[in-house]
Amino acid sequence: MFTTTIFFSERPDLFVKNAASDIIEWRGPQAYCMEIRPYLTMRLSDSPRDERLFIANDKDRIIIEYCGERLEDYVNNKEIRPVLVNTFDGKKYLYVDYAEVTNNFRLRVYDLNGASPKFVGEYPMTRLASSPQDQANRKWYIMSDPNEFYMRSTKDTEYVPLERVTCRVGENGAPEVYAVDGAKG
Repeated sequence: MFTTTIFFSERPDLFVKNAASDIIEWRGPQAYCMEIRPYLTMRLSDSPRDERLFIANDKDRIIIEYCGERLEDYVNNKEIRPVLVNTFDGKKYLYVDYAEVTNNFRLRVYDLNGASPKFVGEYPMTRLASSPQDQANRKWYIMSDPNEFYMRSTKDTEYVPLERVTCRVGENGAPEVYAVDGAKG
């Protein structure tokens, strides 16, 4: 998956201004999710804040660098799959599916709205749709809309274990479950 960001300040000829107000208006989606590649610095805007995001992992931590600030989250892991989440109110979060050393998947959420990235929490769910053991044929739920996306509950959940759950991004960035496959009532 490749993504290109083009900023108005760099290529104003590619954008159209509102004739009545002389304001540049974004006509694309206000809320979206974008899967990002680990170990690749991504520039998110041309703001003076130097909004760049970098995420990596090694066996005992997840490393996030955002706007020049660094967070090292010490958690045993062997694989990560990060998604940048932008909500309708302009907030940014980072959802990171990660494989524990035991090959169980979990979700960690980070808040990118302050002066430095902050850990929000860990949740007993993952976007992994297929068996964690089947590495050759893994399938993932794609996260594109922060108001409706699918995850799979893990064995240690309070929901129906190993079932698909429908979520939305909550107020503090945490996933809010509002439907569970196989649940009654």
